[in-house]
Amino acid sequence: MRRQGRSTYFYLIVLCLFLASCREGGSRDLAPGVPIVSYEVQRLDGTSIDLRKLYGKVTVLNFIASWCESCKSEYTQLNRLHTQIASKGGVVLGVALDDTLEQLSVMKKDFQLNFPIVLDTQAKARRFFKVKGFPEALILNQQGAPKFIQDLDGSPILKFIGPRPWGERELSGQILSILSS
Repeated sequence: MRRQGRSTYFYLIVLCLFLASCREGGSRDLAPGVPIVSYEVQRLDGTSIDLRKLYGKVTVLNFIASWCESCKSEYTQLNRLHTQIASKGGVVLGVALDDTLEQLSVMKKDFQLNFPIVLDTQAKARRFFKVKGFPEALILNQQGAPKFIQDLDGSPILKFIGPRPWGERELSGQILSILSS
């Protein structure tokens, strides 16, 4: 019995070390309730910001590209959603991967975007968030952790792939519910 207790402790220690190394390296799978890793992006004015600065806010992370037609179809509704949640402690954040600051500035002006846009100059989102296409989105709670919400078909989802009707009450209502929790 004593030998079995030692091996159990050994495996627990190995598991803890493994989990700690995953958090530091930032190359782990998304998990509900587990805060995102340190992740630095560039604002349109050229300054940098760490996404952990958004802790305390419910954040709709929307991965976009200026050339993406499906992304463009979401902008009007994302503008409305941002207006709706900003006064309650929420934010829509557009994270671009395949663009330049100049392209994003033109896009922000042309589409009159009211939500912040940042540029992932090193395309870390592809690794951290497993971004494979555009648009993709996920909801982060106030602790910076991905949150399951129900998709329009009622299934729980951690990451949206493809455009979504952000103006629909089914989606915006869930985000407002997270804001009030």
